[in-house]
Amino acid sequence: SLGCDHWQLDRKLREVLQSFGVKAEEARRVTGTMRVFLLRAGLESAAVGKAAGGTVKARLSLRDGDFNPGRFAAWVLLENYHDDDFRNLLGMNIFDDITWFNKECFEQTLPYGILFGSIEAGEQAGRVAEISGVLTEAVSKSGYRLDTLVDLLNGYEAKAVKKTAVNKKAGGKK
Repeated sequence: SLGCDHWQLDRKLREVLQSFGVKAEEARRVTGTMRVFLLRAGLESAAVGKAAGGTVKARLSLRDGDFNPGRFAAWVLLENYHDDDFRNLLGMNIFDDITWFNKECFEQTLPYGILFGSIEAGEQAGRVAEISGVLTEAVSKSGYRLDTLVDLLNGYEAKAVKKTAVNKKAGGKK
């Protein structure tokens, strides 16, 4: 944030984009999105999450051997939920005590999330594609409700665990 603000990187990038013919509104959206992602660079950190009815401390990282794209995406959404810039980026709003997100905002943000996430991920950029795929599938089934989206993303993990348990059981009968 300090670098973005101090050197006015968003303004300078916006000017560059406009010099290449990008409309002012689109340039503002791109630089706003860039700022949100830059503020969260290095987000992989210790997090507290709910699992199996209890609270567990988990390190969520793209580099984990047991990496789960659904769990990671759900964690990112919940970790940033209270930040106005993140909420605005996804067009989040509350109606009848339900948090909704905007389909168009999500669709406009995802490609930049893939771009900035891949740059940050380096060698683990393939995992960003996994996150994108799981997230896109869950969004299409969520009805644009944040709680449903998070449940679907966390359910992805349950399905993966369930398949493993079923496969082990079947293997034992052979």
